[in-house]
Formats: sequence, structure tokens, C-alpha cells
Amino acid sequence: MLEMQSKYYKNNKDSKFLNGFAMNFLVKQLKTEYSWLKQAESTSLQDICETLAVAFQRFFKKLGDILN
Repeated sequence: MLEMQSKYYKNNKDSKFLNGFAMNFLVKQLKTEYSWLKQAESTSLQDICETLAVAFQRFFKKLGDILN
């Protein structure tokens, strides 16, 4: 998901990032492509998508500090 979001941004810097709900929808599609994703708990994958979405929002709004 992180790589997909990064490529999405590189291809179109004016576009908005996918939110957690949209990423959850993509996980459903990715499970058909990558069978090992079916082994993970769905709630864990949903939490990861939501956390990633929040991290991107905070990063681009410059709300987070850069770790040294």
C-alpha cells in the first residue's frame, strides 16, 4: 500500500491520497492477486490502511516531526 501511494503521488502530485476506506477496498482486490494476504486478519489489514492514510495526511500537512 505504501508503494502504491508513493507511485500515485509521483505520477500526479496534485491528486489526493486514498483514504483508509479506499485502501481497504484495494486490499480486497489485492487478496486475489496475493494469496498470502488471506492469511492475515482482516481487522489488522484495515488498521494498517487507516494508519497509513493518517500518516500520509499528517506528513503532507506538515503535522509530524522528522525523526533524527
